[in-house]
Amino acid sequence: RFNCFNNIFQNRIINNILNWSASVLFVIAAIMLIYAAIRFLTSGGSEESVKTAKSALLYAIIGIAVGVIALAIEPFIEGIFR
Repeated sequence: RFNCFNNIFQNRIINNILNWSASVLFVIAAIMLIYAAIRFLTSGGSEESVKTAKSALLYAIIGIAVGVIALAIEPFIEGIFR
């Protein structure tokens, strides 16, 4: 038995989950970018600090990419449940 209301409700829940998770990822990525910048500025030429800053920058970029993919995949997931 097909219930249109249930289908709309499922789409709304999926949309909310994806938007929330992408928002959290973007906030964490922004914090990581700031952290990496501070590590670079305060490294004083220390190889250890520069290495830590580079890895934090890499993780921030990966986080931004995951957030963008989560937002881009949303229409495809909605299409599956329609």
